[in-house]
Amino acid sequence: LNISRQGETNITIIEPLNNSVKNTTDNFNLTANVSSIIQDGTNCNATISFSQNMLNITSDQNFTNLLGNLPLGTPRSTIWNLTGIREGSLNVTVTSQCASDGIIFERANYQTIFITIADTTPPLVSLISPQNNSFVFTNLTFFYNVSENTGIKNCSLYIDDILNQTSLNVPAFTTQ
Repeated sequence: LNISRQGETNITIIEPLNNSVKNTTDNFNLTANVSSIIQDGTNCNATISFSQNMLNITSDQNFTNLLGNLPLGTPRSTIWNLTGIREGSLNVTVTSQCASDGIIFERANYQTIFITIADTTPPLVSLISPQNNSFVFTNLTFFYNVSENTGIKNCSLYIDDILNQTSLNVPAFTTQ
């Protein structure tokens, strides 16, 4: 009867931190440390998965990263380059395993973090007319360009820090 215990993996997500907020337009890395506990691990890998369709790996990445053999007590880092697809919140899980794993007693072979994908980049508004510091003695029409990576819902005109009007039809404001 063999009563020796086989190896297992232990995973720790280093970055991003749990409850992180990431911008929809920025790529970011997820870094995890994988180590073998009990004894050496052979033919090991780590796999990333997502709970929602809001995040993806970049096209040059694989969902599963091969780690090779893991000597006992020697962690190995693995990295995925991720990009947001749309706004929302999701769970990101990294699971590790080795061909040499036995029964998983510790349940340390996975970790899940919570990430929010949000549009944290403000819109870009450029005033076309009137020109800055110009004098106008009649009715005044403001023309502007506005761009935003997730779309424009409305634009508001403030004069001396007081809301003058809001346009849901974004092309121009007219004020007197």
